[in-house]
Amino acid sequence: MGHILGAAGMLAPPLEVFSWPSVTPVMVVSALAALACGSWRLRHAPRWLAAICVLLLLYGTASASWSLEPLGSLRLAGQLLGTFAAGLVVVDAARGMTAAEREVCDRGLAIGFLVGLALLAMMLVLTEARFVDNLRRLPLLAPLVGPERRFVFPAGFDPAVTLIVLLAWPCSRFAWRRYGWLAAVALAAVAFAVVFESVSLTSVFAYALGIAVFIGARLAPRLATWAIGSAVIVWIVAAPFLLRPELLGGLPPDLPVREVKQNSLAHRLAIWNFTIDRIDERPLLGWGFDSSRWMPGGHDLLRKNAELLPLHPHDAALQLRLDLGIPGVALGVLFALGLFRAIAAGWDDAGETALALAFTTGAVVYAGLSYNLWHVWWLTMLWLGAAFMLAGSRAGPAGTRV
Repeated sequence: MGHILGAAGMLAPPLEVFSWPSVTPVMVVSALAALACGSWRLRHAPRWLAAICVLLLLYGTASASWSLEPLGSLRLAGQLLGTFAAGLVVVDAARGMTAAEREVCDRGLAIGFLVGLALLAMMLVLTEARFVDNLRRLPLLAPLVGPERRFVFPAGFDPAVTLIVLLAWPCSRFAWRRYGWLAAVALAAVAFAVVFESVSLTSVFAYALGIAVFIGARLAPRLATWAIGSAVIVWIVAAPFLLRPELLGGLPPDLPVREVKQNSLAHRLAIWNFTIDRIDERPLLGWGFDSSRWMPGGHDLLRKNAELLPLHPHDAALQLRLDLGIPGVALGVLFALGLFRAIAAGWDDAGETALALAFTTGAVVYAGLSYNLWHVWWLTMLWLGAAFMLAGSRAGPAGTRV
């Protein structure tokens, strides 16, 4: 199993820089390889996590009967079925590894992380505005760049940066154990410099807050676990109230949405306001699995390049409530309780607790500000990240951490 996950860690970060989203096929192939090696029994996968996945799929499938787009809801349920199955297999493989297998896995991940980090840094430099302006002067390359695009690759590098932020924690742990705390700090600092260069404010915030949480949790693991766990549960339950414009200072009188990322916060406020209004229309059962994609009026333009609801609310708690109503919120709370209960089981090792909380904090920031909750590639990153966190844990095959 160590070779399987090690190969996944070696491939995922470099491929993500050039091929988006590459993490999904990497996890699927890894899961199939693990199944071939005996992980089909799922002896080590957390049962509570599997149960929540099953309940979510059942309710999501049932919601197709009142969904805005029934076939779309059923299609999403099928996609998530494959994603959850593959994720449970890789998590099972990670929790069942021996110490020697964990070492192999950590080495593979470290190699992939460093190569991916170097490639990402190179591409961020090559796609700087001044460099791109020079490319536009070359007749053969000008069509690839375009007249106004900042990035050579249409999708940009946000997914690769996200993967780097999530995998920085298990890689820093490996560096600490193998080469000492100075190596771990140096690795974290270099990774943060690359993330900062990406101009992704969400990624910078996710990484910086993760670092702050790590430091705090090292000093007080119990307090940090309960504080962050409680905050996450409150967010899941109360997001439609906490994100109302009147509590956030109101919507700006003019929405300066342009093509640069620095102006996206005002757009977020408008999206959340529209989403909360739609939640109020169907507060109990929601609009159906993935219905935010087809919400009436969602694609109306607020300003140029700014829709009222572009595919998803950019907040996982709001999306749960919008799509699945109160039952979706209940499943979210159950997931948070299971996750933080598992993290609390590691209080005897403050370092492991701090790493788990830092990783979780970064994931929560992305979920609260950026990605579609149901994006397969985003969920794949979380499954793989959790698997690598577990693979490097000091807990043995019978460990209880998640």
